[in-house]
Amino acid sequence: MESNPYTTPVVSGERTDLFAGSGLVSGAAIQKLAGTKPWVRLLSVISFIGSGFMLLGAGSLVLMGTVSSIVASGRSGSALPASFGIGIAIAYAVFALIYLYPGVKLWKYANSIARLMHTQSEVDLVDALDQQRGFWKFIGVMVAIIIGLYIIAMVLMVVGVAGAAAFAR
Repeated sequence: MESNPYTTPVVSGERTDLFAGSGLVSGAAIQKLAGTKPWVRLLSVISFIGSGFMLLGAGSLVLMGTVSSIVASGRSGSALPASFGIGIAIAYAVFALIYLYPGVKLWKYANSIARLMHTQSEVDLVDALDQQRGFWKFIGVMVAIIIGLYIIAMVLMVVGVAGAAAFAR
């Protein structure tokens, strides 16, 4: 079959991709992801800073609880026990770790985008999308848990108000 390189190409019904089968990602896709990289990095750093402040707050609560119990032991007045400050500090530390995980996922996502910009490899695109998927999965689970806690709190409030109203009669 003879082909003339100067004839107009014939378009078939199927879409052809310039990079199909090459393992490379199109420049337009890389450009779109590259545009999100600074924002992803910023939110990651904010998450790290927030976690650090929460850990600092946890340490301060332990210190204040300990000092408060030492000072109160010399007086007859009652102060909050040191275990109360330690309990809240543990809760702060747990929340700091919970806030840290999405920051780590976003950091890895930004790193994957940076690698993708350099290599244009489909493997790096898949890694970037997997990091993003992990971030959104975590956020989705946390939102479901928070909604569940809100529902439980509302039910407890309704039961509490109904009990208080019944007790007042």
